[in-house]
Amino acid sequence: MEDAKSTTLFRLNSREAQEYLDCYRAQWENDYGPTDLSIQYTSQAPAEVQDWLLAHRPQLYFQGLPPFLQGFYAAFVREALAEGNLDALPSAVLRLFVLNHGRMNPAG
Repeated sequence: MEDAKSTTLFRLNSREAQEYLDCYRAQWENDYGPTDLSIQYTSQAPAEVQDWLLAHRPQLYFQGLPPFLQGFYAAFVREALAEGNLDALPSAVLRLFVLNHGRMNPAG
């Protein structure tokens, strides 16, 4: 079902990365239940709104993401932290990590 794919909730530039995210979402939903498609998530807002939120209110942006994306980012940060590679994180993700005192808390 097309509306249940993560491409409708979040788009990545790389096809490979998008496929990885789609697999991550399938596993997340298997573990925690389906994503509520009736909610308007921040990842669905116009690009300029997302950019503003990331620059000025990253925590609000993160909290408005679908739960599987919150989990995806949290796993991404944990992996970078374990590898001693936090400097490779996108600046918005790193800023959120710092603002949360070293925590990324997914909703799931």
